[in-house]
Amino acid sequence: DWCNGLSSNARYLSYPDWDTGDLAVADLTTGQVRRVTTQGTINASPVAFGECSIFSPDDKQIAFFWQTPDTASELRVVGFDGSGMRTVYRDVERTYLRPLDWSADGRSVVVELFEKNGGKILAMISMNSGAMRVLKSGEGGISAAQLSPDGRFVAYSARTSADSTKQDVFVITTDGSAGTALISHPADDALLGWGPDGATVFFASDRTGSYGVWSIGVQNGRPEGAPVLVKPDTGAITPVRLLNGTLYYATQTSISDIYAAPIDPATFRQLAPGAPVKSYSTGPDFAADWSPDGKFLAYRSIRSGAGDPLSAPALVSILSLDTGKERQIRPALEGLDFNDGPHWSPDGRSLLVIARQLTPEHGVYKVDVETGATTLIVRAPRDHPLLHALWGRGGQSVFYTTSSPTRIVRHDVATGQDTDLVSLPNSPAGIPRIALSPDGRSLAFTARETTPAPRTTLNLVSADGGPAREVCCSGALINSLKWTPDGRYLFFNRGPEFWRTTPDGQVVEKINLDLKGRWFALSPDGRRIAFTFGQSKSELWALENLAPRKNR
Repeated sequence: DWCNGLSSNARYLSYPDWDTGDLAVADLTTGQVRRVTTQGTINASPVAFGECSIFSPDDKQIAFFWQTPDTASELRVVGFDGSGMRTVYRDVERTYLRPLDWSADGRSVVVELFEKNGGKILAMISMNSGAMRVLKSGEGGISAAQLSPDGRFVAYSARTSADSTKQDVFVITTDGSAGTALISHPADDALLGWGPDGATVFFASDRTGSYGVWSIGVQNGRPEGAPVLVKPDTGAITPVRLLNGTLYYATQTSISDIYAAPIDPATFRQLAPGAPVKSYSTGPDFAADWSPDGKFLAYRSIRSGAGDPLSAPALVSILSLDTGKERQIRPALEGLDFNDGPHWSPDGRSLLVIARQLTPEHGVYKVDVETGATTLIVRAPRDHPLLHALWGRGGQSVFYTTSSPTRIVRHDVATGQDTDLVSLPNSPAGIPRIALSPDGRSLAFTARETTPAPRTTLNLVSADGGPAREVCCSGALINSLKWTPDGRYLFFNRGPEFWRTTPDGQVVEKINLDLKGRWFALSPDGRRIAFTFGQSKSELWALENLAPRKNR
């Protein structure tokens, strides 16, 4: 989440503090971290948070996106010392705003705006008046943009079409009157930035089979000469800022596998330490779910080598616990949600996943476990993001949750009818978690209250609808929520602690499980618990002495 938040002297990095929702600044020399905003409420309602920031040319101010409690998108600016915060631009019609670059004279900021229909807008916003000038609009996503050193042009990379993940690099004048393709190639090409002389643009490309850094000459906003390879085999990188011939970029590495531990189904006593479910590692794996017969595990996988679960292609792995063999299916979906799913259907023939994509639809999909064929079950507007989804008993219905506003909905698969079960206005991130009882009659869910003191409640509502009732509560957020296979208990964790409660709330007790992981799932017989265990790290790198190589 660093976006372009590096200061021009490369000493400070601004980023969102997801413990509070405020914007923070890290001193890369001393290691000190401090917050520059104080209004973040990421773990309360109504939710407000800051994200995606850029320093002004003199490093005295920071411009950033602010999500307001009424879900408006705002461009705000705050002093480096935390003083003088003000709203420059406010938009209630668009779902997100991303500041990308600040003009050298400090008068305007280049931004990307997200339309409700999935389209993107490249624009410039005056830092004095808040007036917006649209430079480019369309369905393709814009991944990066930067002003030329003389301020005459904006270089940007964007998808070649709405249904493609490949990008090209373009240049447009700052008044939006003229533009051209700087790089047009079947490969994936992404902008890294302008060279200090304004006569060179650097970009990342996988045209040789692996990602590397390339350059191309630019004269009056048009390409000059052929692209030149500057640095091969860099791997997939996320640019943060190109400063004086040094490219600062982010890498994210995820190393995780699926583990399982035996437990006593009656007492929940752990019988042995957790261990990997397979004897080999093929890349990061997340969020396992047991098949109804307990013979298979399905989980989200990354096999691209980039190590970034948010940008990797959709891939689901299925592991046979009898043979130890793993196979992959690649559903034709983009934006597969690695935080939720896949979930097995009751008949064991398909999986339920959430896909956040432009085409054909954003929604809940059924994926055939043999062929990978996809079927859209729930269509969701892009301004109401889906959070979680699970099958109803017998596969005749699907329960799902949305945000903005937060709702729990039952969807009838045969008729397509939606029934609202619960509304939780202005819930914080990660709320609600949902779990369906084994008999299919009750839906457990979490909610968050802020007054008189913050607390998370565990609740039940009939799968057919009706009033909800509270089962128990705690101060900490509930991360995972599951029913035991016999329906006698609800099992959940709060940070490193595990608990179980009876549905009537009469018994609430802590369980001694030595499991350090995420995304827990109980086997159908209740004798094993699967979980994701590993580590994830983000690093900021500097590629120095970046200069275009001459054609020979």
